[in-house]
Amino acid sequence: MQVRSDTYKSTVSIAEKQLLKQHQLKVTIFRLRLIAIFLKQNVAISEREIKKQLGTSYDRITLYRTLETFLKKKLIHKITIDKGETLYALSYSNLNYETSGIHAHFKCTACETCWCVPLDKEMFKYNYIENTFKIEEIEIIIKGKCKKCQTIN
Repeated sequence: MQVRSDTYKSTVSIAEKQLLKQHQLKVTIFRLRLIAIFLKQNVAISEREIKKQLGTSYDRITLYRTLETFLKKKLIHKITIDKGETLYALSYSNLNYETSGIHAHFKCTACETCWCVPLDKEMFKYNYIENTFKIEEIEIIIKGKCKKCQTIN
């Protein structure tokens, strides 16, 4: 099934175009479709889920190149969890969070959903760390059961 570009253009929100322009990215129909998928999620999603939401109307190479471009421009970030499982989510700077971008990822061990969880930047202001290392990236994975799964089990 091929999505007609004129039909899709009429349903694009201003937020999608703004995000692409803020990151100095050319606005294309495919990029708009992909960013719309990220905007409607409140969790990190797998490549498989992205493909599922795109349906059959996408080119595999275009998807990989677009994901790489979004990563390079820091529009999205990549989360690597157990056994190399890769998930993608909008970068914190693109969400309306009052945060420095430092965050952890919480993965539910029951439903396997993964959320970005804001962290306080002050947590990492220890003399030893500040005087010894230059932090470039922080990756924290927290595992447990989400509220929904706690009530089920």
